[in-house]
Amino acid sequence: MENNARDGVETLDYEDIAVDFFSDATGYKDTVDTGSTTAPYDSVNKKYATTSFVEVGDTSSNSAFSANFLRLMPVPLTNGDTINTLEVNVQAAAGNFRLGLYDSSGNLLGETADTVVGGTGWQGASVTPINITSTATYYLGVVHNNASLNIYFNSSESQKFTAHTYGALPDPWGSPSDQSDTRLNVRAGISASSGVIQTNSLVTESSNINTVQVNIKSPSASTITVDVSSDGGSTFTTDINLNEKVALTSTLGTSLKLKFHLDSGEDISGYSVAWWI
Repeated sequence: MENNARDGVETLDYEDIAVDFFSDATGYKDTVDTGSTTAPYDSVNKKYATTSFVEVGDTSSNSAFSANFLRLMPVPLTNGDTINTLEVNVQAAAGNFRLGLYDSSGNLLGETADTVVGGTGWQGASVTPINITSTATYYLGVVHNNASLNIYFNSSESQKFTAHTYGALPDPWGSPSDQSDTRLNVRAGISASSGVIQTNSLVTESSNINTVQVNIKSPSASTITVDVSSDGGSTFTTDINLNEKVALTSTLGTSLKLKFHLDSGEDISGYSVAWWI
C-alpha cells in the first residue's frame, strides 16, 4: 500500500482505519497530492479549510503578561475580507480572555465572548462576521484576567496598550499608549464562501474499476461533495461522509482524480481512496 504526503499534511494510517474497509480492495492510496486548490492550507492545524489567517507577531519570545490590560496589535486587512475568528498563540494556559477587532480610530467592530484559555497553541473564539470595507491597518485586541497566562510575542515590534479591567472590551478604546518592544502573536481568521481541492491523477494500475470508496479525515461537516473522474472520461459527483463506498454507474479507466468542494466553514485534513474492479 502507498502512503504519501504533500504540503506537510498528515495522511491517514492504513492499519488504523482501513483494514475493515479496504482489505478486499484492488488498490488503495493514502495521499494529499494536490494539483491545485482554492482552499487555503493551514500549516498550523495541517488541514485545508475555507478559513485563512492573517497573522502578526511570532513565537521568538514568550512571557506571562499582567492581567487587566487591553493590548492592541496592528493587523493588515483587505477590503472584502470577512473576519470570523480571532486567536492568540498561548505558551502556557491560565484564566480567561476576550479578543476584539478595532479600526484605526479605536472603534470596536466586534468581539468574542468570555472564553476560557483551554490549552496551548492557537486559542480563540468566533465572532459575529465582521465585513471589512476598506484596505487598512486594523487592531486585534486582547484582554485577560490571569497573570499566569503566557503568550508568544515578538520583542522587536510594537503594539498599543491601555489599562482595562477584565470584561467587555471598551468602545472606543480610549487613549492607548505605544509600546515598542512587544507584539503578541495573534491572528484573524478570514472566511471564504467556498474552496476546491483538485488532486493530481492517482494511477490505479487497474482497469474496469466499478467501485470507489473515499474516506475523508476529520471532516468538519457530515458530508463533503466530491467529484471523481478518470482518464476514461467517466465522472460522478456525490456527497460523501467519512467512510462511504460508492458503486459507479459506469466503469472508470486506469487513473482517478478527486475534486473536493468545500463550502464556507468546511475543512478536511486528509483523505484516502480505494477502488475495486
